[in-house]
Amino acid sequence: MANERVIDIFEGLLKTKELIAEKNFTHAEYREFCLWFDRLGQTRETPLFADVFYETHVLRGMYGDLTISKMDQY
Repeated sequence: MANERVIDIFEGLLKTKELIAEKNFTHAEYREFCLWFDRLGQTRETPLFADVFYETHVLRGMYGDLTISKMDQY
């Protein structure tokens, strides 16, 4: 049985098309991104990059409203 939450999150990732339209990417910018992502893939760092990128945003969503104590700033 499929995990409905995972499916819901994946469908949210498909909103990339809307982001591209909103930011009005040019074809040159798209190609530059593809070249960068290809270089990332050639270093075999894509899974690490994705993990860190998404985990950072998940954690910000979970803890973004918390204040940092002065002790945590050191």
